Amino acid sequence: MAAGAIAGCGGSAAQPRSGAALFAQDCGKCHSLIGNESLHRQGGDLVAYHLSPEILAQFTREMPVRRPLRADQLAAVVAYVYAAERRARPR
Repeated sequence: MAAGAIAGCGGSAAQPRSGAALFAQDCGKCHSLIGNESLHRQGGDLVAYHLSPEILAQFTREMPVRRPLRADQLAAVVAYVYAAERRARPR
């Protein structure tokens, strides 16, 4: 299930700094954060996973990528995805 959670994330030549921009550029090819699977992306929608930041970081580092994210980029993507997951949780 979660092993493919963030497939496709990886740094590219033009390196944005915000988690949202990094996700859109590098992770959005395979994943969405809209709360449903309507886009039918290979890696699926990440909102329903509800993973800890540590697990998100671990899975992000394990994804097949052309260029790995730097530590600051990894932290930004993890914070962005984690915040999206938290916003989607029922209150």
